[in-house]
Amino acid sequence: MLVFETKVAIEIEEDAVLAFKLNHTKTDVIQKDICLITADEIREKLNGEQLHLLAGCPPCQGFSSLRRLNRTKKNVQDKRNKLVLQYLRLVRELRPLTIMMENVPGLKEYYLF
Repeated sequence: MLVFETKVAIEIEEDAVLAFKLNHTKTDVIQKDICLITADEIREKLNGEQLHLLAGCPPCQGFSSLRRLNRTKKNVQDKRNKLVLQYLRLVRELRPLTIMMENVPGLKEYYLF
């Protein structure tokens, strides 16, 4: 069985950071907007180790079918939806061996541009 150890986490919300730290005492949590995080900051936390998995979970509220106008396929503009692009930026810059991104069904029909 393959097991991943979470070395670094990024979270902007203080309460979520506190909860994460309580449950993952060996993980280095960076409390910062992901738009401002650099790949070098993450590499520094990894101490030169290869990044085996980059897991991402952008907020799903903006992609949810419950947020669509009049239950149509028209997207609701939610600035959090563009956080997916930040995840992709980190994939390109960090070049992990594996990537995993949580999604919601509405993500496949959403146009970021």
